[in-house]
Amino acid sequence: MNLDNPRDETCLNAVQKLDSLREDFDGTQDKTILESVRNLEGKILDYWNPTQNSILLVSKHISGEVLDILYGENIFKLHLHGEGTYFIRKNFTDRNRQRMRYLLLIARPMGVSYRPERIVDDPLWRSILPHLKGLRIILEQPVEVGSYYNAPTLECEMGCWVDWIRPMLQCFGGHLSIQTEVEIDCDVRAETRALAKDCLPYGYQEIRCRHVGDFVFKRGQFSWESGYWDGDGLMNSRDADGDWDSD
Repeated sequence: MNLDNPRDETCLNAVQKLDSLREDFDGTQDKTILESVRNLEGKILDYWNPTQNSILLVSKHISGEVLDILYGENIFKLHLHGEGTYFIRKNFTDRNRQRMRYLLLIARPMGVSYRPERIVDDPLWRSILPHLKGLRIILEQPVEVGSYYNAPTLECEMGCWVDWIRPMLQCFGGHLSIQTEVEIDCDVRAETRALAKDCLPYGYQEIRCRHVGDFVFKRGQFSWESGYWDGDGLMNSRDADGDWDSD
């Protein structure tokens, strides 16, 4: 890094300031994660706004050492059922994806990418997964029949879920390093737990991911009984902070 380069010095100061907010992967530190990267789907398009502090998307002007801090010391949250894989491929070079060290992935039975026939982007994941220090996955399997007319049976919904998530987990299992700390929150669902066990050869730790996991599974502060869902101003899973507090 060349501190005679004003771009490097400015970016490093910004990184150091933002990094003080970063939460450790095990959730033992601060409860706020770097805002600009914690929610990739919700924030990435805003990086093109010249009025914002868009560090990541001016990376061609930043030295490799600063980029290693940006990508290696912060957590990226992606919605697998949404457009997370599209955004990360579109907006990050192969080299910068290789710099990433922590991912929070959310997989739900909904969204534009929730299609069993969808082919897993193996080259994309091959550029990221082998380099990770920590991977946390929120896996929400279908648990009830849809309330609309002629809705598929739960058995049919589960078949669709398995056909969609299994190839993805198999891809992850094929590229993850044995050194990567893998954590999964599946809300203690036996079917998805068995899938993860079958597809991830190096194993994983099953945890309760607070905030994001609780939001997805409507637990704790987001349970039906909490009264959260009764009011206005409800957020969605894109807005839920990617904190790492877990049991």
